[in-house]
This record gives sequence, C-alpha cells and structure tokens, in this order.
Amino acid sequence: LATDLLNYNLSIVLIFSSMHIFSHKTLRKQKYSAFTKHVQAKGKARYRVYVGPKIDKRRAAADKKNIDKAFKTDAIILHFVP
Repeated sequence: LATDLLNYNLSIVLIFSSMHIFSHKTLRKQKYSAFTKHVQAKGKARYRVYVGPKIDKRRAAADKKNIDKAFKTDAIILHFVP
C-alpha cells in the first residue's frame, strides 16, 4: 500500500498544532479521516491533528474551508509523504 501511495501527489490538511490535544474524534464524528501525531517542536511536546490524505488537492482545500469555518481555525494544506 505504501508503495502504491508514492505514485500519487497526496495532500493532507494540518488542522491544529498545540501543547494541548485537540481530539481527532470530533472530526471523525463529522466523517473526516482524521488522526493525531505527537511531535517534539522547539523542545516541547506538541499534538498535531491531520485530515487526509487526499488524492485530489481540491478535496483537501474543500475540507480545509469547511473545517476552518466549523472550528474557527486556519488549517494548512501540506504534501503527504507516507
């Protein structure tokens, strides 16, 4: 599966990055394919919430627009590397 994904130019939407966990479950209840990653940034623990990946960047942009409106955020669209 991972090698098949390399054949696509996939996009992913980064919703939130914070020291406090924002539950991806809220997004999943709204039928988004969401997941959370724990990362270290500038020596501090951070939680990043992602939606995707999307094969079509236009779909990622549509999700971003809807999520920004619903959660009053300013998500960004990133290139997804499996």
